[in-house]
Amino acid sequence: RETHSATAALPTPPDARRDGRRAVIGGGRWLTHTPDSFFSYENLATKGLRANADRGEPIDASRPLVKLGDVGVGAWSCTEGGWLSPKPRTSTETFLMLEGEGSVDDADGTRHRFGAGDLVVLPRGWSGRWDVVKDLRKLWVVHEHGDVAGASTAGVVVTPAQVGSTSVYDEGDTAVDVWCRAPGPVEATSPGGAEAHFVVEGAAFVTNGDGSATRCVAGDTVCLPEGWDGRWDVIDAIKTVRVVV
Repeated sequence: RETHSATAALPTPPDARRDGRRAVIGGGRWLTHTPDSFFSYENLATKGLRANADRGEPIDASRPLVKLGDVGVGAWSCTEGGWLSPKPRTSTETFLMLEGEGSVDDADGTRHRFGAGDLVVLPRGWSGRWDVVKDLRKLWVVHEHGDVAGASTAGVVVTPAQVGSTSVYDEGDTAVDVWCRAPGPVEATSPGGAEAHFVVEGAAFVTNGDGSATRCVAGDTVCLPEGWDGRWDVIDAIKTVRVVV
């Protein structure tokens, strides 16, 4: 069995590569923000050839952004190749594909193909196989948590560009959705948990409770700690991939 996603490349961030913006690390109180350039290939640390590879010579690289309790956010890249992942995951990973193509196989053999612009969720307990068909780069959110009784361990693939506001995954304390808002003010979105947003379309100012604001555009990553009490002022209708824990 296979699942396919009609991929749609992410729009080129209008100013992330030319305006000299830098990452802002807010930690446990303020927002964390970074443009896509923070996660460019040259800024990722090479980890070397994967020892468990059984196809090709996949070399992966990564860069973490921030850790908020049990949630980590960062980026990862890998060259072509494949490997088995027989050990069940101890966390739920959500990632947004920026470049490349690949697939994951569930333990029952179901194959999930994905490419640039796709959103993928690998729940705690997932095991199977990874294949990188074309050198890829992705943004990730990893949530470390305990078992969730009755939760599916199958992979999930969605193309955010093809949907409006919609829930993608909601098990235990991990919720993933496509979050859309029209221009105008939006009150604090994370009173009950930490959030990570990958901005897919649009632009907004995100303002901390102390009044400090950051302009966010397509391609940016925004992380909000638990209890964050700021607001969004949407300039151009915005769409994000949101992970709430």
